[in-house]
Amino acid sequence: MGTWMILALAVAGIAVFLLSRLSRPPDSIEWPYRSKRPLTDPEQTLYFRLLEAFPDHVVLAQVNLSSFLQVRGGKDGRQGWFNRISKKSVDYLICAKDFSILAAIELDDATHDRAKRKQQDADKDRALSAAGIKLVRWKVKNLPNIDAIKAQFFDPNATQPVPITPTV
Repeated sequence: MGTWMILALAVAGIAVFLLSRLSRPPDSIEWPYRSKRPLTDPEQTLYFRLLEAFPDHVVLAQVNLSSFLQVRGGKDGRQGWFNRISKKSVDYLICAKDFSILAAIELDDATHDRAKRKQQDADKDRALSAAGIKLVRWKVKNLPNIDAIKAQFFDPNATQPVPITPTV
């Protein structure tokens, strides 16, 4: 019985190895990649409005959560928590010149109305909230103008524009 078990495991291991080699295209063929614009037309429009609304800040686009969030605490479960955010991103990250974070911004289109996307958005919202990062969501159909952007982020009573809620 033990010999058959070892033989079966060896055959399974060889099969897995061969299948993994067959599924990877050889390096000698032309790779099937092409460039694409990193921002859609509405995302570009909002990006340039953000640059104008935040002239003394750094505006980053399409930033992975793992670039600016880290898991608190000990080693237990860290990888699982990291995996929950590793493939998620925000459309924009607004930072002070020292790269402390003012806010994250999401531009939601019709795909955000789907049940699966709503859950992904809720997870992203929760992760940012846990890190103390303000998240603002705007709809593609109702892009804010520069004055509306400033009203969302700056104290109207200040003599100089001062961000309302900067974070780490």
